[in-house]
Amino acid sequence: MTHVIKQAKALEAHKYNCSFGGKLIFQKIIRCGLHVVFHYVCSNVLCRVKATVSYDTEKKTLIQLAVLGALATGSGFSQEEEKFSVMNVQYMSKEKFACSEKIASGIVDNCAQERMLEATNEEKTLAQIRGDVDVDGFYCITVIVDGGWCKRSYGHGYNASSGVSVSMYM
Repeated sequence: MTHVIKQAKALEAHKYNCSFGGKLIFQKIIRCGLHVVFHYVCSNVLCRVKATVSYDTEKKTLIQLAVLGALATGSGFSQEEEKFSVMNVQYMSKEKFACSEKIASGIVDNCAQERMLEATNEEKTLAQIRGDVDVDGFYCITVIVDGGWCKRSYGHGYNASSGVSVSMYM
């Protein structure tokens, strides 16, 4: 919100700073998925100053968070588009969703791999401390893994695009 207030102050300040006595007036609005940018132009043609107001410093932030939320809850583009239409909010295009989904999936995969590597190294250290190393130098770590995802029972072949897995080291 601070970002928007700073931009609004800059719009207001222009009428005091304009050498030609102009003020910024609304010109157009551009929507790109969930990101909205308001464009303003000085009312004096000699000034030619243009300004924009947006609610986010990075337009991809909100889009990525929306897609990440969809992935986390197991919904896809169609469900999210329908949910936003009920609120009368224009949702991003299917192509933008797919692109953002690919990026978000990569980020989640990398984070998961980093965390699993950290956990593996921690278990390796604990196994060393306990002396759980076999004659060939391999660390003996008991791992229990379980996972799941929702599946509809009435025969439509639907599998959720998200799930859960648990790894417990003993």
